[in-house]
Amino acid sequence: MTKVNIKQTSPKGTIMILLATLIWGTGWSINSAAMDILGPFSYNAGRFFVGGCAALCISLIMRKHGKAGEITRGQRIGTLKAGLILGGILFVSVTFQQFGLVFTTVAKAGFITSLYVVAVPLASLFFGRKARIWVWLGVALAIIGMYFMSLSGVTEVNPGDMLVLVCAISYAAQILAVDHFSPKFNPVPLAYTQFFLTSALSLMMALIFERPAIAAYISAAGHILFTGMLGSGAAYILQMLGQRTTDPTIASIMFSQEAVIAAFVGWLWLGEILTPRELLGCGLVFAAVLVSQIKFERKEGI
Repeated sequence: MTKVNIKQTSPKGTIMILLATLIWGTGWSINSAAMDILGPFSYNAGRFFVGGCAALCISLIMRKHGKAGEITRGQRIGTLKAGLILGGILFVSVTFQQFGLVFTTVAKAGFITSLYVVAVPLASLFFGRKARIWVWLGVALAIIGMYFMSLSGVTEVNPGDMLVLVCAISYAAQILAVDHFSPKFNPVPLAYTQFFLTSALSLMMALIFERPAIAAYISAAGHILFTGMLGSGAAYILQMLGQRTTDPTIASIMFSQEAVIAAFVGWLWLGEILTPRELLGCGLVFAAVLVSQIKFERKEGI
C-alpha cells in the first residue's frame, strides 16, 4: 500500500474555506470603489486595522466566557512570532496586488494571482507533502478555467504583471504558512497579530508616499468597515480555522473560486454579462474543486 503524506480534508474545514472565499469574492467591487478615494497603502492600513480590532474583540469575548483555553507564556511568544511572520507575508501580498493593478488590467491580475494554485503544490513537494493525482488534475482545471475567465488573446507582459506575479508567490507562501501555524496556535490571536502588523506597515508607507487626509478616510468609512470586519477579520479567521483540517493544495483550489464568485456578483448586482468563454471558465474552476475532493484507496498488492 502506498502512503501519501496529505492532510485529510473535513467537511467543516471545506465549509469554512468556501465561506472565506465567498466573502473575498463579493468584496472585489468594494475594494475597487475604495481605490477611487484612498491610495493602496492608506486603504490597507484602514481595513486591516478594523480587521485587527474585530479579531481582538472576538478574542476578548472568548476569554470572558472561558473559551480561549489556558495560554502559556511560550504559546504567547509563539503566537506573536507566527503572527508577525504571517503579517509580513500578508503585507507583501496586498501591497504588490494593489500596485500591480495600477499598471495591468483586473482580468490579467486575476489570472496571474490565481497561479498560486500551481505554486502551492509545487512548494509543498519541498516539505515532503505529495498530492494525489486528482488534486493535480484539479490544479490544471483551475488554471485552464481562470484562463478562459480572464484572458483572451493577451500576450503582452508589462511591469504590473510582474508585480502581481510576486503577489501570487506571496499568497502561496501565506497559504503554506497558515497551514504550518494554524494547528499550533489559537487562530484569533494569530489573526489580529498579523492584521495589526499589516496595518502598521501600510500606515507607515502611506504617511511617506500618500499622506492620506482624514476626510478621505471618512468618505471611505463604509468600504473600510465592510472589508475590514468581513474581508479581513472574519474571512482570514475562517481561513485559519479551515486550513487546520484541509490540505493546502486543496485549499488553494477552493480559494480559486473567488474569481467565480466575483464574476457572479458582477452579473447579479452590476448587470455585467458573462460571455460563453467566461461561463466555460467558471464551470472549469468549479469542477476543479469537485475533482480535487475525489479520494480513493489503493489496496495491498495492487
